[in-house]
Amino acid sequence: MTTVGWPAQLFLIFGTCRCITTLNTRLGVEKESDTFIQKGYLGDILGTTPFVEKTGTIVRVDNGLGEWYGRARFDHPSPATLRVLQGLFSWVDETWKPSIIPSASGETIEELHDRCAFALQYLLTKEDEDDYRNETTADRSILICTHAASLIAIGRVLTGRMPDDLAEEDFLAFTAGISKFTRRTLPTRQNQAPVKKWEKGEAFPEVDWKNDKGVAGGWDCVVNGDCSHLQGGQERGW
Repeated sequence: MTTVGWPAQLFLIFGTCRCITTLNTRLGVEKESDTFIQKGYLGDILGTTPFVEKTGTIVRVDNGLGEWYGRARFDHPSPATLRVLQGLFSWVDETWKPSIIPSASGETIEELHDRCAFALQYLLTKEDEDDYRNETTADRSILICTHAASLIAIGRVLTGRMPDDLAEEDFLAFTAGISKFTRRTLPTRQNQAPVKKWEKGEAFPEVDWKNDKGVAGGWDCVVNGDCSHLQGGQERGW
């Protein structure tokens, strides 16, 4: 930031301010989310800082739910490493291992959906295991901050609804909008599938989520891209 100067800093202001408004006004800083899943770009994390410092929410950085780039013959930008982020933000969970690291040369749209399906199956199963271990029975929430294409894929993967036309406008993605998904079925400890793990160089582990099944018990979308709390309403949507 200090080397590229003010133009880059001003570029961050639009999305960062809308993110702060969403967290403080729509969610309320007094309400604590149990877990915050964040991607590792500095500008995105800056917008979450006031919320996290106020609530003490656990923040986990997971590349598996991060930005989507199409296939290319060159390497796309990558988020900061966990080591770099921990040096800047003490509240980043140092124990969390990302579910998957997308290819730096990009993905097809189908691969984006497969990646999000595995990442969600991984993190939701891990959260369920924590609940079983700690004998937690209260309802909990996970707040995911991500980019537009990934958000659309996440909506499809959670609900199990994959349209024939990949360009169908089903899950709305506007800057700092809010979508909410509620779980249909909570897996029991007895029928909970073990957590699959991905290793670098391997293909994404397959997850059976299509045909309205969804991941980890299936989910229903009850709020879709709401921007009513933002002064400018819906902006920069896909």
